[in-house]
Amino acid sequence: IRIRPPGAKGRLDILKVHARKVKMSPSVDLSTYAQNLP
Repeated sequence: IRIRPPGAKGRLDILKVHARKVKMSPSVDLSTYAQNLP
């Protein structure tokens, strides 16, 4: 079975789950981080 790494949207969804309870500034844009991850 081959499992491919998530794309930008998948990475964004993963970041949102892990960042749910983390206090962050409203200026933090998780989509920018998701696009820059390998």
